[in-house]
Amino acid sequence: MTLIVECRVDTFTSQELDREINDEQGNFNSLIMDFTNLEYFSSSRLRVLIVT
Repeated sequence: MTLIVECRVDTFTSQELDREINDEQGNFNSLIMDFTNLEYFSSSRLRVLIVT
């Protein structure tokens, strides 16, 4: 599965990212996260990536 992450990942949007990943969990064998168009990623939101 490829998950395209765009714009911003901050306190508010990280919950949406977390929900998207959790909703699909078990439906894929591998996960590619495409940050090509990501403008901002809050360091405090790294938990989403670490947990994933």
